[in-house]
Amino acid sequence: MAEKQNGLLTFFDRLLRVGLGFLKAQLIFFVINLVLITLFLLLFGVQPAVLIAIGISLLDLLPVVGSGIVFLPWIIVNLILGEQGLALQLALLYIGLVILRQVLDPLITGKQVGLKPVVALLAAVAGVLVFGIAGAVIGPLIAAVVNIILDLRRMHQPPPAADVPPGDAAASAQEGAKGSKEGLEERK
Repeated sequence: MAEKQNGLLTFFDRLLRVGLGFLKAQLIFFVINLVLITLFLLLFGVQPAVLIAIGISLLDLLPVVGSGIVFLPWIIVNLILGEQGLALQLALLYIGLVILRQVLDPLITGKQVGLKPVVALLAAVAGVLVFGIAGAVIGPLIAAVVNIILDLRRMHQPPPAADVPPGDAAASAQEGAKGSKEGLEERK
């Protein structure tokens, strides 16, 4: 009973670490977005660049909502108003951020939740196929939980039995005893 409780505590401890790792990854993305969006908006002459960047970066943390909820209408409005230059700049910034997020998300999230980069990337791709764009985040999280469960199963499995066939166990024990006697006689 105590062993099961210990395993359960270990599971929840590792699950907590995965959750904290995920939050750390989201903080990293927030900072990356904040810096990039602020710099490009300043280059584009858009004010107040920092406040807009904070808002977009916060929205980007929401898997389904993302930064597109601001960028896409903003691009369309600028096209309607005849500001094709700013619309193109914003579109390129948005596309760049989406590509950067798709490339870095499995790597950063995977590292923070304890997955190898290849596993995190495959989990993100599988997640996107199953859950849509939100699967890029959900996939690695599911993979991290499965990884924890498999690690705990490996830790609590009994060691494999020796490769001695069942009928030879007695003979093997006798030979070991005989070898011990011979070794004892040689020392005398």
